[in-house]
Amino acid sequence: MKKKILLSAAGFLAAMFLTAGFREVVWYRFEMRPGGGATITGRTDDLEVPYDYRITDAAIDRIEVLTDLETPYVEIDYTVHVASANDRIVQNLELTGTDSRRVYNGQMVIRWEKSGDSTYTIAEKLRPVQYQIRTPEFQEERNTPQTEHFQMRTDEQMTYYIKNEVLYVTYDGGENFVEVPDGYEKVCTMANGSYNELLPYNSYLVTEEFTAFVTHNSLLYSTDKGECICIYDR
Repeated sequence: MKKKILLSAAGFLAAMFLTAGFREVVWYRFEMRPGGGATITGRTDDLEVPYDYRITDAAIDRIEVLTDLETPYVEIDYTVHVASANDRIVQNLELTGTDSRRVYNGQMVIRWEKSGDSTYTIAEKLRPVQYQIRTPEFQEERNTPQTEHFQMRTDEQMTYYIKNEVLYVTYDGGENFVEVPDGYEKVCTMANGSYNELLPYNSYLVTEEFTAFVTHNSLLYSTDKGECICIYDR
């Protein structure tokens, strides 16, 4: 099966390169004919490809069957050697550069459809990123609320600190920290199930006399530098 896919993929790559090269050649050799009413018969077998548009070699480096979706896809990695570093043909074939001169890499994801007993046709061609966007893992990650993580500021004195999902307060500019019991869940939880570790400036107060954090429906506070935490429900 993999051998059949390899042969079919090789044929598809050859056809793709020929089509892209021929399209460039057609425009390269196009000349406006004077007058009207003339009939012109086009032939492609006698066209000489300009040097700047020639592909000297192409090889398939890797083939992988992708099963993230209900219908299997095939990812093909390939290498293309071009006669000249022509930006237009590189863009048309969606190639990326390598460390070697005039050698480029390409990737594509294709879906096959069986059209006969032993015949398969290419029904869809995607870029790898287009396929990745369709996968359930990507969709789940995109729809999952993301936690906005805490970043310690250096341009001002911080009075609270969050690390490893634990909320701390400090009364001496960060020399010592006092853990707020269950403070992370009560203070940082958002309505959509994510956590916001970047607390708004008007949502907390940390002083030796009074320490408080405003939550969605309550007030978490202490009057003894965090020794005893009280909760006031609205």
